[in-house]
Amino acid sequence: MLNPAVKADEEINSENSHGRERSIALSDKVSQLKDEYSTAELLAALGQSKQDEGKFHGSLGSNMEVEHVDREDGLAEGKIKFTLAQGNFRHDDLQGWDFGFYSGREELYNGNITHANYNRGVNSIHELFVNRTYKMQSGYYGWGTKLAMESADKRTTPEVKIFGGYNITERLTASGYAMYHVEYKRNAGEFDYWEMEPGLGYKLNETTGMWLNVRYQEGQWQPKSGNNENEREWFIKPGVWHNWGKLTTSLWGEFGIFDKEKDGNSDPLWREKYAKYGVSANYPLTTAWNVFGEFSYKSISYDNYDYNNGGKKNRFGGYIPLFVLGVNYNF
Repeated sequence: MLNPAVKADEEINSENSHGRERSIALSDKVSQLKDEYSTAELLAALGQSKQDEGKFHGSLGSNMEVEHVDREDGLAEGKIKFTLAQGNFRHDDLQGWDFGFYSGREELYNGNITHANYNRGVNSIHELFVNRTYKMQSGYYGWGTKLAMESADKRTTPEVKIFGGYNITERLTASGYAMYHVEYKRNAGEFDYWEMEPGLGYKLNETTGMWLNVRYQEGQWQPKSGNNENEREWFIKPGVWHNWGKLTTSLWGEFGIFDKEKDGNSDPLWREKYAKYGVSANYPLTTAWNVFGEFSYKSISYDNYDYNNGGKKNRFGGYIPLFVLGVNYNF
């Protein structure tokens, strides 16, 4: 006959084992529900209020960007750009909506960056945007709108876009967007512009993945006086990312062609063939704060067509290094 104490221990162990199994099953079920519903919606369904977490979420950030242009025809210039503040926000009671802003300032200079002459003025940039996202079983789609303003050329730019993504398999995803905007430059003219960028992403494992994007864009500059000009650009952007634990890094490139031509007869005015290589990194300091950085180098071959000299083509090279360092606060 089994000892009553031993029997009691076996019943307790069996109950504990059953409890652990139920706990694991419940945890898996909650994780699935969180993919479809917000925490606020889940708590509301249970008749509970959200006490330890607010309904307002988002991020606030600031960064500095240095870009320098150096060409073989003698041009040397650049900008130091300060993102004073940028934010992206959402609210649990407004499911699918997010909105945000950007405020920055560019110090424009001539010459070498170490002995720069800041005689090109200052450009202030301000943006407001809102997006609406709809979830599907294996993806999402949505639309957005933005209003941007820049002081250097007295520019006002309304913009609309559509976007979406779809999980083809557990590892392979497709995403993309299409955008249209008009740059109204006071007393100068307007620039109608559109672009689209589809892409594929592939997850090799839990720590490594890769992507390939393709962008095509067109625009037309319509000055208040003078001839219209058409612009066209396309590039491919491959990249790979890796998670080293807390640190996430990526290596990527951009390879493309930019053309500018006369409207009507399509005579070429300007061409750029370029290859750009970059590295990016992101590191969380705490659960709320993270720092990020980027460095890229763009090598360019320029073709300039001189119609005062029979349309003669002048070819020269150049390069553009870019450095970005910033910090974000997430809540």
